[in-house]
Parts: sequence; C-alpha cells; structure tokens
Amino acid sequence: MIRRLFLRSILLLVVFITLYYYANNNNYILSIKSYLQDSFENFAVLKQIDVSGNNLLSEQFILKLTDLKIGQKLYLISVRDIRERLLKLDEIKDVSINVNYSGTIKIIIFERKPFAIWWNKKAPWLIDDEGNKILKIKDLEVYKDLIIIFGQNFDNKLKKFLDLLRPFSLYKKVKSLHYIGNRRWDVYTEDNIVIKLPENNVDNAIKKLEKILKNLKYKDKVDIIDLRLYPEKLFLRFKNKV
Repeated sequence: MIRRLFLRSILLLVVFITLYYYANNNNYILSIKSYLQDSFENFAVLKQIDVSGNNLLSEQFILKLTDLKIGQKLYLISVRDIRERLLKLDEIKDVSINVNYSGTIKIIIFERKPFAIWWNKKAPWLIDDEGNKILKIKDLEVYKDLIIIFGQNFDNKLKKFLDLLRPFSLYKKVKSLHYIGNRRWDVYTEDNIVIKLPENNVDNAIKKLEKILKNLKYKDKVDIIDLRLYPEKLFLRFKNKV
C-alpha cells in the first residue's frame, strides 16, 4: 500500500516538472501554436481536382463551369450546385462528385453515348439511343459510321422502337431510319432495302420481316418490303419494277 502511494507520488511529480518545464519554454509553446495554426489553415482545403469520363467535353471547359479553385475551403463548396450546373449540359447524362476532405474532389462524368445523326431541317445533331440531343455536328466525317435519322418528334419513341429491333439481325443492318408523319417508321438497310413498317402491331411485323429476310432467295433484287397493312397484306417491290 505504502509502495503504491510512493509510486503515484513520483509519477505526479514527474508530470508536474514536465509541465512546468514546457510551460516556461517559449519556443515549445510557439511551435505548438504554429502547428495548430497550420493545421487549421490547411484543414479541408481544396488541393486537387480530378475529372474523368469526359470525351465530348474538355476538362478545361468542365472546370470553368464548376468554378472550383485550388485553395477553397471544401466545406464552403456546394456539391449540389455544381452537379445541377453540369447536368444542364446536353452532353451529360449523369455526374458523380466525391469530396475527400484530405483535399481532393473527384468529378466523374457520364456522357450521353452518341448513337445516330439526326438530320434536322436546320443542322445535323448528334443524339443518343433515347433520342436526346447531345450536340450540333460541325464535322460529319467524325461521325460517318453512325446511322442517320430523319423526321420530327421521335425523341420519346426511339428507345421503344430500338428495343423492338435489337433482338433481330435487322438491327445490325440498319443504315438509316425515317420517322413518318409522327406515327410510324421506315427502315433503310445496308442491303439497300427500304422496309415500311406499320403504325401498330410493329413487334409482330418485325418478326414476320425477320423470316422474310432469312428465306428471301433474291434479296439483292428487292427494293421495298411494305408491311404497312400487315397482317392483312404484305408487298414486295423488286428493283426496276413498279
């Protein structure tokens, strides 16, 4: 018991002497003060901005739009405002912004994937497979491998139509599409065949078309496959024939 009290007394004495020494050591106090000040000033400060996923938009353009600057306090930056600003761009489908309070902001861009050229009356537009406009095309040569779409007001119809086409071999042979009268589609294939689809019962018409194309012996002589009146009637027009 006496030994334990003695050891406690010695320990308290060492602590007291240590505190007394450092309290009277001005340099030590200043170093602690400087350390705390530096730590506070550097806490949650923006040191690095990483941008990824962008192909259509340049990193410089994205950074300018975010208005982020190295040295900003991270807790004063509104991630929501930056996200909303970026999502206003036609090129961007979604964006993810991650803030690391060690000093890094990561901006991951999910751009709309170019699917086709919409041949608008005024200027050609790049669009995705949901019919969303991405950007006006300045150089058609860059996108020469994409299909061309003609017509108006198909933006909310395109995805559904493509979903019907995808399971069939015809999908990979499409050269261009024409949305007629805001109600039905014409398909132009790489085999130079024009396929006129009906307004209704499109899925069954495509199934029938697949069988026709598979069993057609003189495909190179066919000009038009007309299914507008399917299932009542179906017409084939051969080249150089009326």
